[in-house]
Amino acid sequence: MRLREYFFREDKTDQDNGYSKFKKLSEWTPPSGRDRWLDMYVQAVRDDIIKGLHRNFTMNVTKQEEEALRELLYDDSIVIRPSDKSSGVVILNRVDYEDEINKDLNDNDTYAESKEDLTMKIENKIKRSVEKMYKQQTITKEMRGFLLPKGSRPGKVQGNPKLHKKNHPFRTIINGIKHPTANMAEIVENELMENVKKLSSYIKDTTDFLRKLGKVKQPVPKNTIMFCLDVKSLYPSIPRKEAREACETALKQRVNKSIQTECVLEMLDLVLENNNFSFNGKNFIQTEGTAIGSHLGMNYACTFLGDWESKIFRKTLFLPTQYWRYVDDVWGLWEHGLEKLKEFYQLINSIHPRIQTELRVSTEEIEFLDVKISIKEGILKTDLFCKDTDRHMYLHATSSHPNSVKKSIPYGLGIRAKRICSEEDGYTIQRNKIKGYLKERGYAKNIIENQLKKVDNLKREDLLEYNTKEQSSRVPLILTYSRALPNVHLILKKNQKILKQSEKMQKVFTEPPIVSFKRDRNIEDILVSKKHNLLFYRKEYGCTQCGKNCALCDHMMETKKFRDNQGNKFNIQGTINCKTVGVIYCIFCVSCDKNLYVGQTGDTLYQRMLLNFSKIKTKKTDDPVANHFCEIAHSTTDLKVVGIKKVYGERILREVNSPGADFQKGSSLKVGCI
Repeated sequence: MRLREYFFREDKTDQDNGYSKFKKLSEWTPPSGRDRWLDMYVQAVRDDIIKGLHRNFTMNVTKQEEEALRELLYDDSIVIRPSDKSSGVVILNRVDYEDEINKDLNDNDTYAESKEDLTMKIENKIKRSVEKMYKQQTITKEMRGFLLPKGSRPGKVQGNPKLHKKNHPFRTIINGIKHPTANMAEIVENELMENVKKLSSYIKDTTDFLRKLGKVKQPVPKNTIMFCLDVKSLYPSIPRKEAREACETALKQRVNKSIQTECVLEMLDLVLENNNFSFNGKNFIQTEGTAIGSHLGMNYACTFLGDWESKIFRKTLFLPTQYWRYVDDVWGLWEHGLEKLKEFYQLINSIHPRIQTELRVSTEEIEFLDVKISIKEGILKTDLFCKDTDRHMYLHATSSHPNSVKKSIPYGLGIRAKRICSEEDGYTIQRNKIKGYLKERGYAKNIIENQLKKVDNLKREDLLEYNTKEQSSRVPLILTYSRALPNVHLILKKNQKILKQSEKMQKVFTEPPIVSFKRDRNIEDILVSKKHNLLFYRKEYGCTQCGKNCALCDHMMETKKFRDNQGNKFNIQGTINCKTVGVIYCIFCVSCDKNLYVGQTGDTLYQRMLLNFSKIKTKKTDDPVANHFCEIAHSTTDLKVVGIKKVYGERILREVNSPGADFQKGSSLKVGCI
């Protein structure tokens, strides 16, 4: 709200002027005191929420269940992963899980083991390339800020079992969050989108497929064969040389060339050639294809497959009547007989040795995406399809979510069934199944029925149309949902009268803010994500040198504990070195044998300490740290620094000894001079 007030202009000039999602997010907020009515409103809302918190509410997890979760979390003999393409989780023996992942990573055509973690080298390479692009004026200042990596880490390997396939192979995913190339990959993927949408085989989603299916001339000939193709392990199998050529052609054909083609191709090369990751203490780099989990994924793959398809169609006289593809899944109609279809399939698998497909055919019914398509008397019929392995583990009725979210579950499932089922009888069958699934998940019969009745009154043809939502101008109040929260909607509405006291505030905020809840951590976060990180990416806490012999290395105290000036020892929280971003640190004087200063930086510890060294060198005696080391019998060799806590996205702390952390209990250390 303070940002809205700060940037508000009655003439609306300079507002929302060419907003780009590709810019670095700012955490800056205007200070209070600019408008007393806004200050009163913010304070009143905050006070009402705190006063209205429910002190007595029951948790939806019992103490026994908490203990069971704790045992599962710290049982190192098992791994818990979500099943691929279906709800539910899979408990695996850790040794078997490691063997499956290592088997995939030992594919020498796609991955290679590296002797060291290449993340910092890659980060520096990306920074140099971005600065060069900016100096050449091929990217804007905003995009430069977006592209420059900070606090990077290697990708993390995860494997999800494909329960719907024989022998349950793994889908190997490389989590690229915070990777040096993550934002660059996002830009390249965005630039390829224009070409992908123009492909004749392109399918946006299930709704788009159903709309296209409805336009097929019917009845279809008697001998029509439905077929599906599934490209095996598409992302890691994409040949980079051919894919780059396809991307270059696509980029040159763009109508909106916001970034020069040569610049996008340079970004593409940087992303593909520098995809490093780690697993279980070993470091790897991908040598072919792109990673499942990278931002450079769907549009990159579809651009290559679009070119691959054109080569196929140029080499045969017998073409499908219909041919549509959703990423690596193809559905089509064939009217030239089964033998010619087999020849077509052989041709497909001969185009490139790395791109191989699996074929399914039927003259009666076949599954594609979440749709079962059948031919009855020459007419194409559709019904909802769910894999046999789907456990239908929808959000439980006792889960800690707003009631509006829970009510939307039966309604959303009903909409999906109504849209997909071309026959009313099919919808009725799916409707009854939905009621059964949700009853098993604890939903009340009347809630399910009331929501499904709303769906009953809707027309299927209306559900096949895309609805464009108007963007709301209301300011969102984002809160983590809790059962302890009062009715925040009413609190915002009640206090709106404060803003109406000001003529300016009435213009700035014509409506109350809208409440937007985000979920808290759930069981999956703990047993799947956290457990996986503990098993395979656990780093020992402590403060160490970066190992690059940088200007700070000689001044870093390598230790797992630090002590305050009273002699009390405390554990260091986090894995910290010279290049760690977001650190609470302590400066220590060797000559005086005492701590001098505790500070916090959002940059790397290296960058912050270089500033301190500069102040000492230039004798900035107005700075207490510099003044101390400029005293007689002192020099920078007496300066030592220890990182005492890794900070994750927190704002500047007023005190290091806030409650809750082991090293803080009993410590007298505070941010600032000691």
